[in-house]
Amino acid sequence: MAKKKEGKYLYGIIETRDKRSFGNIGIGGREDIVYTINYRDLAVVASNTPVIIYDPVKENAFAHQRVISDVMEEFDIVPMSFGIISESTEEIINLMKKNYVKFKREIAKIRGKVELGLKIYWKKDSFVKEIQEVNSSISDVKEKLTRENPDAAYYGRIDLGKMVEAAAGEKRNYYHGQIFEPLEKMAVSARKNDIVTPRMVLNASFLVAKEKEPEFDLAVEEIYQQYQDNLDIKYTGPWPPYNFINLKINL
Repeated sequence: MAKKKEGKYLYGIIETRDKRSFGNIGIGGREDIVYTINYRDLAVVASNTPVIIYDPVKENAFAHQRVISDVMEEFDIVPMSFGIISESTEEIINLMKKNYVKFKREIAKIRGKVELGLKIYWKKDSFVKEIQEVNSSISDVKEKLTRENPDAAYYGRIDLGKMVEAAAGEKRNYYHGQIFEPLEKMAVSARKNDIVTPRMVLNASFLVAKEKEPEFDLAVEEIYQQYQDNLDIKYTGPWPPYNFINLKINL
């Protein structure tokens, strides 16, 4: 069997003129050394790898994230998406030459900052309660549907779904003002991500200066204390600023 061609797995870009090594923590389970490929005052963090397509399974995703997290302890890093592989060092050097100004701009944007994530969900009982507070007729429609024949109930369920969706949207707007907007004022930048389940209230990312992180943590704790009876609050980070980087890599 022919041996697979060797390439370089790319994790991110940092500012350094020194060649650095971050240990035998490369993706793929071979204990490859993670090291820098340098150009001027920039460096790509990379490790050797077969030129293959990595499946985004838990083991591989964890290895990718572990490298970035370890590098973050010492450097601001512009993270690259999972699974980017270059076939040669020369290709990486050319990438940095071609995009030097762009890479410097992205590093400046996130220098001294981290990403913090906030996902908020209604608890099951509080979801029903708060939706019905917005539109009290929802409970009447639900009760009526239990008495109707299946054909009539089909269209009734469609109408009920629209009513619930509208009420949930109104309540999300309320929490946007109570939670997202105050936190947004404390952050350098903030964005709302997609709502992925009906019971999700907020899915947000915040770019926060490192020295402001304790103050931001305290603000989230106060939100938790205020709303813990109705809401499940999942606060994560610090992360690399994935949601605040505008970077497309073409190899």
